[in-house]
Amino acid sequence: MFAVKQQLVRKNAATPSSPAVDERVATATGLSADFSMIPAHSKQCVDGHWNVEYDGCSLPKALGGLYGVDSDNPAGGKDTQFALRTPCASGGKACDCHDECYQTYPANKDECDSAMLRQMIATCQASAGSNDVKSECYRWAYRYYSLGLRTPISGQIFKQRQAQVKACQEQSAK
Repeated sequence: MFAVKQQLVRKNAATPSSPAVDERVATATGLSADFSMIPAHSKQCVDGHWNVEYDGCSLPKALGGLYGVDSDNPAGGKDTQFALRTPCASGGKACDCHDECYQTYPANKDECDSAMLRQMIATCQASAGSNDVKSECYRWAYRYYSLGLRTPISGQIFKQRQAQVKACQEQSAK
């Protein structure tokens, strides 16, 4: 696993917070480089109760699109899915649990993001796929973490979701 992370670092010379990476993510998502046009997520507030929206590996969809892979299962293994679009308690995967975490108020972004990385790595470790599939799974886990979750747009999306859920909860308190 460490070797895969080192390969990623060498492959992606730009760091996640560098302008080059921010520009690639902005281009892939269709947003301006300063992320001034954050995509609006559908409102999930019903009678003051927030219903979690499971949208799969949402931001990495753009990354997956750049590489021509399924963003919910970029390694392509039979058991390397990062999202099933279902609740964690019902067998949801890393991106599903991440959706829940971002949509729970109050939440800690770093804890949500770290948990997602741990869950993706656990998926890769548990895979019965070949070494090539596992290697590709690890590569994508770190790619999603570094090029998806550790960027300014991810911080904006987190803040937006937290504000939506908080407003919903405040609505039920009235």
